[in-house]
Amino acid sequence: MTLRNFSSKAPYLLADFLLSATCWLLAWLLRREWLSNDPNTLPNLYIWLRALMAGVAWVLLYNAFGLYRDTYRYSRIRELGLVLEASILGVFIIAFLSFINDPEGNYRYIQRVIFIYLGIQFIVIGLNRLLISSWFKWRLQQGRLRQKSILIGNGPAARQYLNTLPRFQYGASYEVVGHIALENREAVHLPLTVPCLGQLSHMYEIIRQYKIRYVLLALEPEEYPQYFHLLKALQDAPVRLVAAPQMYDFLLGKAHMLTEMVYAPIEIDTTFQRPFTAFLKRSIDIGVSLTALILLLPVFTILAILVGSTSRGPVFFRQERIGKNGKPFRIIKFRSMYIDAEKHGPALSQHNDPRITPVGRFLRKTRLDELPQFWNVLMGDMSLVGPRPERQYWIDQIVPHAPEYLQLLCIKPGITSLGQVRFGYASNVEEMLQRLRYDLLYLEHMSLSWDFRILFYTVQIVFQGRGK
Repeated sequence: MTLRNFSSKAPYLLADFLLSATCWLLAWLLRREWLSNDPNTLPNLYIWLRALMAGVAWVLLYNAFGLYRDTYRYSRIRELGLVLEASILGVFIIAFLSFINDPEGNYRYIQRVIFIYLGIQFIVIGLNRLLISSWFKWRLQQGRLRQKSILIGNGPAARQYLNTLPRFQYGASYEVVGHIALENREAVHLPLTVPCLGQLSHMYEIIRQYKIRYVLLALEPEEYPQYFHLLKALQDAPVRLVAAPQMYDFLLGKAHMLTEMVYAPIEIDTTFQRPFTAFLKRSIDIGVSLTALILLLPVFTILAILVGSTSRGPVFFRQERIGKNGKPFRIIKFRSMYIDAEKHGPALSQHNDPRITPVGRFLRKTRLDELPQFWNVLMGDMSLVGPRPERQYWIDQIVPHAPEYLQLLCIKPGITSLGQVRFGYASNVEEMLQRLRYDLLYLEHMSLSWDFRILFYTVQIVFQGRGK
């Protein structure tokens, strides 16, 4: 969290901390009143410290649910929904830790304390956040809370966007300090107050120099494919994307949008997962991959002997692939091809491919060749479920036909994917483009429930030997 963003988050953080500590203390007083043999006992230093610890724990939990990410721009209903979800989880975690060894054993009263605590926590925090958010929203509408922004585009759409921006609900809150011109495009006359600050190739430096927080997209229809290149270029920049209303049809189904107002600027969330969901996904990845590497050690040993004794070459196959944010990593698999398989250059596997060894054919049918990728998952380069990681060579072949492929680089690649279980391996670029539709569908509906379904289908494929 940068210092310039902290001022807008500080009221939420401080209020959540103090009020959550107070709610915990109220719950303790109720428990003492109903269950203690001496209801007149006053809180001691240990109790006060536990209340403060509870306050810190609640702030961390709310942060995991994404409740400190520009919440005053979210709808109040969405914010209350997140508070309720976090309150239910947090109260039952605290209740479990507090009452698992409760000496009183009066569970009827314990249940009452838990549900009253839940009600107090949700109502107090929910109402307080509504007040703070309403105050921030009022300041945004009045233009009293200004956010430094930059406009990408210099065509008619950019000019229209600037002219109509003040009419929107929070349009006055965007302080447009300049624009970035698209290369190979004839410039149009924009207001002198919105000077050209440079080209796309210098965008990251411009954002850092002017301390930009919001990037306003106003592309012409023929420039829409550049949107995905912009996403990739902005992945490491601490900015939010806000697209012009004219781009709504293009963005529909290709990005998570934070607003439901079709004729308002479209604020785009490119993270695809709430922090808490991402934390759970990573925890599952670590737990499953570590367990698999330990329990499947005998299988690894047998397969290593089979691969090494039936064909010349190393047991494991390592190759550079492109991961999250375009970062390269080396994937590891059991070798399933002869060592000179690509002596004529990169090539995708084909039906009855002569480059595949007899043992490799079995490994690919059962997908056992991908077991070593649990190590990539454990190291954080991959996830259990995610788009198939590709080589840069094939990405360069795909992007000219489907620039939206670059969206897949916003998340970690996976051992298995919706494209793998629904389409399978691709033998050429055209088939890779067909499989891409399934991976984009997963990206749009990304969730833990989808992950579990994809893992279930993957296990089915392994036992049925329907790999390639």
